[in-house]
Amino acid sequence: MFWPFKKQKTYTQPSLEEIKKRAKILVIDDSEFAYAPLFKRDGYTIEKWDDVENLEQLENNYFDLILLDIQGVGQNESEEEGFGILKHIREKSPAQIVIAFSNADWSLKYQGFFDLADSKLAKSQDYVEFKRIVDNLLIQRFNPNFYIEKIERIKGLNPTEKQKIIQAARSSIISGKIELSNNALKGLSKEDGQFILAIIQTAVAIASL
Repeated sequence: MFWPFKKQKTYTQPSLEEIKKRAKILVIDDSEFAYAPLFKRDGYTIEKWDDVENLEQLENNYFDLILLDIQGVGQNESEEEGFGILKHIREKSPAQIVIAFSNADWSLKYQGFFDLADSKLAKSQDYVEFKRIVDNLLIQRFNPNFYIEKIERIKGLNPTEKQKIIQAARSSIISGKIELSNNALKGLSKEDGQFILAIIQTAVAIASL
């Protein structure tokens, strides 16, 4: 897949096999993650934490994909446990890919938390389904359009303003120069500007790998 920019520049989407060599997956679960050996067998780099060990790594896109148990982890950091960790990740690193998973059946009042995740899985689902979801999300992770679509979904921006930001984001991603987006972000609220800048920074880092 090619992502054209000013005719002469393109971004080539890496193959799944290439992505597997680059990607770092983290599982945060207070129970054993039965599929870790299968993921490793199939060429993935996967790390397992029984609880939150390094909050900064969750905030700065150190991992390409996080599988987060929403119960029994993060109790030292949040009364909401995994749900609180998910909210914190989304606020600090809006482009971080997170899969929420659990053994429990949760009521509708928790639906908003699950909606913050990129996907959700029941622990009872088989390895093939886990692998399918992980593969699809990793492919998105290494596709610049994934980040552009995140910007497109931001509410509260007028269409002209949003289009200007998207064009600047594309320029930054392809050139590797985050500063090309600075002018487009002027005039936004501090919160919106930081949110969009975090997305662009992640996209630039991924595209430069």
